[in-house]
Amino acid sequence: MPKRVKPPTSPRRRRLPQRPARGVRVVLITGVAVLVLAIAGGAVTAVVLHRILTRDTLRTWINTNPEKLRIDYASAEGWFPWDVRVHGLEMRSRDPNVEWWFRIDDVRLGFDPLALLAHRVHITRVRATGLAFRLRVRVPADSKDTSSAHLEALPPIPGFPSEPLRDDSPEPPRTSHPFRVRVDDLRIARVREIWIDIWHFGGEQADGTLAGSFDLFPRRSAQVGPARVELTHADLRLGSHLIASPVSFSTDAVIRRFDPRVVRGNAVWPFISGRTSVAGPVAGLDFLNHFLRDDPEPRISGGAGSFRVAVDIDAGRGKGRLTAENLHVRARYGDAD
Repeated sequence: MPKRVKPPTSPRRRRLPQRPARGVRVVLITGVAVLVLAIAGGAVTAVVLHRILTRDTLRTWINTNPEKLRIDYASAEGWFPWDVRVHGLEMRSRDPNVEWWFRIDDVRLGFDPLALLAHRVHITRVRATGLAFRLRVRVPADSKDTSSAHLEALPPIPGFPSEPLRDDSPEPPRTSHPFRVRVDDLRIARVREIWIDIWHFGGEQADGTLAGSFDLFPRRSAQVGPARVELTHADLRLGSHLIASPVSFSTDAVIRRFDPRVVRGNAVWPFISGRTSVAGPVAGLDFLNHFLRDDPEPRISGGAGSFRVAVDIDAGRGKGRLTAENLHVRARYGDAD
């Protein structure tokens, strides 16, 4: 029987790689283009930010009304808004109640660049070293606190007159849109001076820390805290007069948001809550004569020893405790001691 012959088989075709569909190619090209644009945009943004910081652009934007708010610095650098470094940062401001100024030696911070378009300086994080802070209360022109003894004890503030007189005249029409400054997370090491009105904490050995936040809108609103300040190995002075050294000082405080156009003078106290303590060896109590300067007697002398003061304030109402040891005080009148 004849053998069955198998029909010839056709050679197996090789499967060629399929080209990606048109839609997939469009997506890939678009993704690459977006990535390139993002890199280019980031580079351009970094260059623009660096030029703004290293030139006077930022200062020009913010310092439209330096009588109300002024910011200055020795130098600044940074390519990204989350890592900006500033050296010799100074800021001063005033409202109808107070004038204040601070200087920080070195600052590393992050900020929201888009907030500048809305006239806001929103700093999200600050890590700094070397702080000097000064604040003084503005007083009416007919107040007894315009005496030479009181004025000499107040902290000088660069750019402001030596007499912090309060201006109670109506606010003139606005000619500019002031910047609002908000700081969320502030931490400063090596605090070397805290000067609040006539009370001056500082000295070569002083060292401390500050942590907190604040929100300032010149002539519109102000808010501080929660904030904490600690200072050790400091001199406590009434102006230039040494009271105690070395002392430790700490305070935790909150100042709720208020409108300085409405809340003036002592009316700000209901917005303040906190706790303050001061302790250390006292050189003498003759500084009390500052508060008795309008009366010829008594004259206070002596009083060397040690003391501790703790004060709690809740919405402007306070209570405290004073503990003193070995204070031998002399009060001299015209006819008796």
